[in-house]
Amino acid sequence: MAASRHEEWLAEGLGSGRGGEVLVRPIRREDAEAWMRAMRANHDRMGRWWSLGSDPERVADRIAFEEHLRQWTLRLRRGTGACLALVGPAGLIGELHLWHLRRGGRTCEIGLWLAPDQPREVTRGAAAGLGFVFDRLFDVLDLGRIDAPVAVANPLPRPFLRLGGFAHDATIPQWREVQGELVDYDLFGLTAQRWAAARPGAWRTMGPWQAL
Repeated sequence: MAASRHEEWLAEGLGSGRGGEVLVRPIRREDAEAWMRAMRANHDRMGRWWSLGSDPERVADRIAFEEHLRQWTLRLRRGTGACLALVGPAGLIGELHLWHLRRGGRTCEIGLWLAPDQPREVTRGAAAGLGFVFDRLFDVLDLGRIDAPVAVANPLPRPFLRLGGFAHDATIPQWREVQGELVDYDLFGLTAQRWAAARPGAWRTMGPWQAL
């Protein structure tokens, strides 16, 4: 099936890159086995915040992966979102999710997960991969702001957000549903100006990164 103009705009704009030992690229069907392993390993700490359900085998089986791939492929074809795999030496170790993209729009929302117990250099490479993605979103796709909503009680993504220059802009009571309950969320934001100020330090701490 031919790519839509929206898909071409988004896929070409994001491209693929590398941060240290970690490759950043669109998720592929060949990632299935590594995705299932990483999701199972991450279930206990991530499941609460992503409403994954209680059975790690069921939420990380082949059927779940195929549905995950189908949904993100559809978003990419519409030009509204993208799922970028973080691929270490042993395969997929996490993902970056981009929602609410629109050609000509100025904002998007980002989500991140990383399998636990990664070697230090792999974790650093994943952080550098974030730097690559921020460069593409601001410099190529011409966004003005990236939003990162995080449940108040969720500590997992905060170190990455601090490294990337995100600022806490608001706490919104009972904003989103988690496991059937409305919970408070912190809204972090990264503007093009904030990233320009944070990038040199991020390059020293997380980098280098490069487009491929």
